[in-house]
Amino acid sequence: MAKPLVSVVKVEGDEIIATKKALNLLGGMGKFVKKGWKVFVKPNLLGGGAPESGVSTNPTVTVTIINALKELTDDITIIDSNYNVPTVDGAPIQIEPSLDRIYRRPQFDIFRDLDVELLNLSAEKMIRYENPNLRVLASHELPSILAEADAIISIPVMKVHDITGVTLGMKNLYGLIPFPQVRGRLHKVIDDAICDLVELFPPVLTVIDGTIGMEGGYSPCFGAPAEANLIVAGSDVVATDSVAASIMGFNYKKIVQKNPIARGQDRGLGNADLQKLDVVGEKISAVKRPFDIDKDLPETIVTVFMEKRWLTEGDVMRLFRGKEDLVRRYLKNMVLYYGPIRESKGGFEYVDELFQKMFVCRTCGKCGNWKMM
Repeated sequence: MAKPLVSVVKVEGDEIIATKKALNLLGGMGKFVKKGWKVFVKPNLLGGGAPESGVSTNPTVTVTIINALKELTDDITIIDSNYNVPTVDGAPIQIEPSLDRIYRRPQFDIFRDLDVELLNLSAEKMIRYENPNLRVLASHELPSILAEADAIISIPVMKVHDITGVTLGMKNLYGLIPFPQVRGRLHKVIDDAICDLVELFPPVLTVIDGTIGMEGGYSPCFGAPAEANLIVAGSDVVATDSVAASIMGFNYKKIVQKNPIARGQDRGLGNADLQKLDVVGEKISAVKRPFDIDKDLPETIVTVFMEKRWLTEGDVMRLFRGKEDLVRRYLKNMVLYYGPIRESKGGFEYVDELFQKMFVCRTCGKCGNWKMM
């Protein structure tokens, strides 16, 4: 049997060229999608967060995939579900729990112009799917419309995750569970829940957007942007995730959190063994870019600002010698994306109101890690 094929392509200034190259190295879109098929495309839209923060899929990558699909079919739908995130007045970028309101934002006009349907799975009819291999979701209802798709394509962002270690093509399918409260309740068995979704709705293609990913202990929402400048793609979602995880510095066997990649390998859903894959394009060793998972650093940054109230960038860099690059990227996201620090008078100031609204509320509804935040 042929080894799973995974393409790894550097983004050298043009995401469109890199995404097309990643597809062509796999044999082109026609290898995965037939003419006239009904195709669901699942990007990571996470509360409408800005792609430049690393929290959501780069729309250029998604558009490139859609344009490739357009050569084969006009029946293309972007799918996702509502999110359990707070809407915080005064935040630099409004994070939004309602996918319908996210879809109404101007940045989605490009998809409407392409005659692509925008579907909120949270508003769809639910049914119970029967499959003898399900371990968690046999007792849960899922959107009936998912059964209508001839193909599903997963387009996640390259990010670390405090529950699953990494969040890539497999974890991106978690959004097929349409209700945030149900997703929260399933966190204790999230690895098997994700594998159940792969069992029911295996993506024919996974394209991991590594143009700007996210690293840091509070990723996938409150981390630092990580410019890996890569596209990783494959038809075996387990294999594709394993390659991306390795690029990020993780051996899939050693991820200590709930581990859908290892569980997917064990359940026969794909092949995570790098020795049994064909990686084309860039070698993993040539593009390896370890992702940080430290939770202490972002907490310390905010604690310092709580105490000092206002600092210049030079002040901050002197306090965090040896970590300047990562701290600058945390500051970028704290200022531009999720709050509690903003630019003021040639420096940065702490904004307690944003901090209280954004973090003390517990954005995930359950998390005890951001105790001080």
